[in-house]
Amino acid sequence: MRVWHADGTGEPLILRGHERGVLAASFSLDGARVVSAGEDGTVRLWHADGSGESLILRGHESRVRAASFSSDGTLVVSASEDGTVRVRRADGSGEPLILRGHEGAVLTASFNPNGTLVASAGQDGTVRLWHADGSGEPLILRGHERAVWAASFNSDGMRVASASNDGTVRLWHAVGAREPLILRGH
Repeated sequence: MRVWHADGTGEPLILRGHERGVLAASFSLDGARVVSAGEDGTVRLWHADGSGESLILRGHESRVRAASFSSDGTLVVSASEDGTVRVRRADGSGEPLILRGHEGAVLTASFNPNGTLVASAGQDGTVRLWHADGSGEPLILRGHERAVWAASFNSDGMRVASASNDGTVRLWHAVGAREPLILRGH
């Protein structure tokens, strides 16, 4: 994995460790760390300056498609083709919270701005909103006709945007079961 300077200057920092391809990477909000998701089924946490060793989070049984930090940097969420979403402490301590319910691969997962909810989406065409502490049942948002590749919260956490192979983007309310705004044109 390579970390580039945003202005294009200098040489990239090369972070080595995944045994196969890297499918996703994102920075912590403070820019001090990077989390990566790999075809080797691991999630790795790195210091963005390349110092030290990566922290390896194992447990997924297939490729990890997405990984990201909560806004305060204390939690990491990952989405895997094994059909699960995992929420873990970013220091690697404790056991992961495993969220199950998608039928098939989970392609993306991310936190809302305050880290209390997780949005996940997958091959089953659904977007699911989970409590990040595992309490309660997820809110299941249905309507896409094919796999959903992206789902993310807006800045106040009240809406979720999802993008699907069905050629639509949908804007959902994160609370309640109102109909989404459907954006067509792709």
